[in-house]
Amino acid sequence: MANLRFARSSQNLAVLGTVQNGVGTNAPALQEDSQYPMSNAAQADRYTPWKTPGTPPSSPLNIDIDLGAAFSIYAIGVHRYNLLGGSAGTLTMQTQTGSYNGTGTWTSFGTISSALLTSSKDRCVIDTNTVASVRSIRWSFAHTSGIWSVGKLFAIITPTVDLGNSYAAGSVLTPVRYQTVQVDANGIPDIDDHAEDGFLWSLDLGYTTSAIRTSVWTLVNSGAPVSMIDENDKLEEVRVVGGQIATEHTFLSVYHPRLELARLP
Repeated sequence: MANLRFARSSQNLAVLGTVQNGVGTNAPALQEDSQYPMSNAAQADRYTPWKTPGTPPSSPLNIDIDLGAAFSIYAIGVHRYNLLGGSAGTLTMQTQTGSYNGTGTWTSFGTISSALLTSSKDRCVIDTNTVASVRSIRWSFAHTSGIWSVGKLFAIITPTVDLGNSYAAGSVLTPVRYQTVQVDANGIPDIDDHAEDGFLWSLDLGYTTSAIRTSVWTLVNSGAPVSMIDENDKLEEVRVVGGQIATEHTFLSVYHPRLELARLP
């Protein structure tokens, strides 16, 4: 069982890079709905997506990001993938070293199956050994007749907030149902039921060190959504809604932190 790991929005290298489609050397063409361009996938807002232009003309559809410098990559994936019509295929992530070249050599980082891609909005592949000297990343979407959107792309180095242990007994998971309510031009509310269960998570971490106490406070005070890789290597995007830490236990120099998280739809 792995540790519980968090990556702040500022650690997501994919949203700090540059989309190469249509402009980079030998880059694939832009494939986008005019209202939801590919550049939306390279920003931190998961609710302003990139959307494919109806059924894409070819398979796979590639979106390439130049990170701007070389990094050792720990995990690559997507946040808020939505299959909007047709059938999904696999998502393969590939990496490239050196200056970007769309027809150059790409190395496979890992693949997310169509079943996993469509069963949850957030997915990633992890390489615990990391892949060094990565300059560019390609997200390669195989499909037959799929139409989909992506809230944002995801790529990180080893997360700096690693709680180092599994959560203790006493944690509470509360299911919630997500809806979005918007008002149209006529003042009529439009209710979108996302047809998925979210969660509110009161996360008891048991007895921890002062270093983990500091990590917990960093998360509580972050003020922004963070990417969470749980103890089963599952990617989620969460908002830290609160937390508390018991004062130091006498004679033991240990602490008892608790995090309160909400999963983003």
